[in-house]
Amino acid sequence: MDKIEEFVSEFEGKRPFYKRFTGKIQVLIEELLIGEGIKLHTIETRTKEVDSFREKITRNGYKEPFKEMTDLSGIRIITYYQDDQDKIIECIKSEFKIDEKNSEDKRNKLKPHEFGYLSVHLIVELDDRRKRLAEWKNFKGYKAEIQIRTVLQHSWASISHALEYKTKHDVPTGLKRKLYRLAGLIELADEEFLQMKIKHDELGKNLQQKDILPSETEINFLSIQQYLEKSELLKELVEVALSAGFVDEPPNYVPTGNDVSALVSIIAFLRVRFINELDEILKKNSSISFKFFEKLLEKNRWRANNTVVLAIVLLYEFRLKQDKIQTFVDLTGWHIVVINTILETANEIGSKN
Repeated sequence: MDKIEEFVSEFEGKRPFYKRFTGKIQVLIEELLIGEGIKLHTIETRTKEVDSFREKITRNGYKEPFKEMTDLSGIRIITYYQDDQDKIIECIKSEFKIDEKNSEDKRNKLKPHEFGYLSVHLIVELDDRRKRLAEWKNFKGYKAEIQIRTVLQHSWASISHALEYKTKHDVPTGLKRKLYRLAGLIELADEEFLQMKIKHDELGKNLQQKDILPSETEINFLSIQQYLEKSELLKELVEVALSAGFVDEPPNYVPTGNDVSALVSIIAFLRVRFINELDEILKKNSSISFKFFEKLLEKNRWRANNTVVLAIVLLYEFRLKQDKIQTFVDLTGWHIVVINTILETANEIGSKN
């Protein structure tokens, strides 16, 4: 058996350990980033295949492949925004020992007039503190390559890779200009998405600082999120629902993003555009709400949270026609029987007043 096949045979025996190491690193990174409040698109992992190991040591002539190859375990972190890359880098550097010699920040490689592949590659191993822990002691000396890129950077790299362009020298001359023009557009788009995120956060913060939303505030995700939290009219209606017999939510209840988004879609569907219009609907129906809620409870069990109460009152106000009900089902995810129950009750109450 020649030396290469000896290495390959050794790697075949070690590969299950590298696979475990890859999985443990993935879980650790996920926990670290959750702790830092960093939202990710996804984390991808791979442990080098035996054939790929053989090809690489043959191509590079490694004498000590288990020391010289730093990508036997690979983690790819795909994030939404450019600024998250730097946060992730700092987080990883604080928790691992970094092989600076083999790590690379490709964002710093391109000249000002160049566009191309942008990604950060960190080669990491366990720091001394973690090596002493029982669950990690079998992985001393193991290294992993961690790639950090945005969704758009990943798209460009994936398409380029699908065309089998691994380096700039692989690209046919006639396509180079087009490929790098696309890279420039993607880089610009990444920057614009970051600016959108910054503006989004600023708008949310401004609304959060207001005790009462201005009446002319446009209805969107951010304004409805704050309305659910701050509207005294809605709080009063929730109290009415509770007094009628609705089931209270736990003290730590917070509407999910999906709840808020569904409400925005409902309100847009009903052509309500501003906060003052929503206030008028709640005021208009406050006198009838107790009787309406009480009647609803004869047919179903209801929870008294702000999103449910607001949606019920909107249904009472607008009394959807049959041809519109399916749209409401699609927007809310509520069963059509539930919506029909609300509409039937609304019509019963309405006909008596």
